[in-house]
Amino acid sequence: MYEPCLLSSHLSSPLGALSERKKVTLGTQPTVLRTFRSLSTSNVFACSDRPTVIYSSNHKLVFSNVNLKEVNYILALANNSTLTIGTIDEIQKLHIRTALSSSVSSSKLFPSSTSPHETSFGEEVEVHSLLVVDQHTFEVLHAHQFLPSEYALSMVSCRLGKDPSVYFIVGTAMVRLYEWTAEKELRTECNHYNNIMALYLKTKGDFILVGDLMRSVLLLAYKPMEGNFEEIARDFNPNWMSAVEILDDDNFLGAENAFNLFVCQKDRSFHTERKTEQATGFIDGDLIESFLDLGRAKMQEVVSTLQRTVEPVL
Repeated sequence: MYEPCLLSSHLSSPLGALSERKKVTLGTQPTVLRTFRSLSTSNVFACSDRPTVIYSSNHKLVFSNVNLKEVNYILALANNSTLTIGTIDEIQKLHIRTALSSSVSSSKLFPSSTSPHETSFGEEVEVHSLLVVDQHTFEVLHAHQFLPSEYALSMVSCRLGKDPSVYFIVGTAMVRLYEWTAEKELRTECNHYNNIMALYLKTKGDFILVGDLMRSVLLLAYKPMEGNFEEIARDFNPNWMSAVEILDDDNFLGAENAFNLFVCQKDRSFHTERKTEQATGFIDGDLIESFLDLGRAKMQEVVSTLQRTVEPVL
């Protein structure tokens, strides 16, 4: 994709040499430069699909976007020699604003999740959105608003199946399994709703470890023949989780918001009650938000080290 670039350099007065060359992309269409004066200073207006005013501040070039689409009224003044359209005020500092735009997408985009608060019947409601912004101007190119019950907590870009297109997948605190069909559609395979809010998820084979907001950890198994999830084990302690990890098929590592680490072990006995014993755990002193993806040998070493502090889970 062709992207016109604006080149700028510093001119040395005694020697007339150019230095400090910089390249800036202002838009996707050819750019026309015009000089004008405002408050006794010279400025440059760059006219393209993203109009920009260029001026000097503290011996540096500053690029300021012109919000033409927001201006629906224009005052034109004319005399015998000049034509004045509006006024561009002096900019003393960088202004940051958010504006929806329907312009052509740039070749490089950045997705971002936000959670503004809206008021409904006098109550504050948190509504999450996915924003796609331009890499240069940070203008919002597209906004997708989620349902009130969906919380955008994680996001990844990937390719699905043999489709070469890149998709953004957003985790919304729900445990669901989808199938990517030949028609390029997501078909719901099964769901699991027995959570307050599923914040963290790890998988190994058909096993799924879920870290909940208030209900510690839960181990699920996907049954392909039945097309559903089976609850294998659960920790009934009221832990507010901050990270989870699968050590092996029987041992699971968790971290919670009281700065503690604990290990749960799957109980293979079918004759005991569905309860847990108090975990010995570790006091780490820091809020752990993720674990490194270790190799199989290192995982076995960690499991052997933590055997003395294992908490059985049904």
